[in-house]
Amino acid sequence: MMNDFGVAPHIEAQATGSPGQRTFQLRILGEAGQSASFKLEKEFLLGFRMGLYEVLAKTSHRRKSEAAGVVYFPPTPDYDFPLGELGLGFSDGKIVLEVRQLEAEEDQDPTVIRTQFTLE
Repeated sequence: MMNDFGVAPHIEAQATGSPGQRTFQLRILGEAGQSASFKLEKEFLLGFRMGLYEVLAKTSHRRKSEAAGVVYFPPTPDYDFPLGELGLGFSDGKIVLEVRQLEAEEDQDPTVIRTQFTLE
């Protein structure tokens, strides 16, 4: 099942817990108010960071973005699942992120969420 979040106004990575016992999440707020939280391994998060830097290096973007401040994220997101695949690209001046659920319920396709965000 493909879900398009449009141009996301907010995306963040979060780590909770003490060193060695941390849980990592990637959280997205969609253009129409949708929300998603993906549990992921630290290596996925590091790969996302490296991929993001590679995409930015291929563009003429040099401005540092500023922290957005406190953003409300719902306690129960619309989608909440372990991340199985993460894809990153660049199209029409926006960074495109696509994530796929690790495992789907029996007799269902994995959930896929696609979103875009601007360089700023």
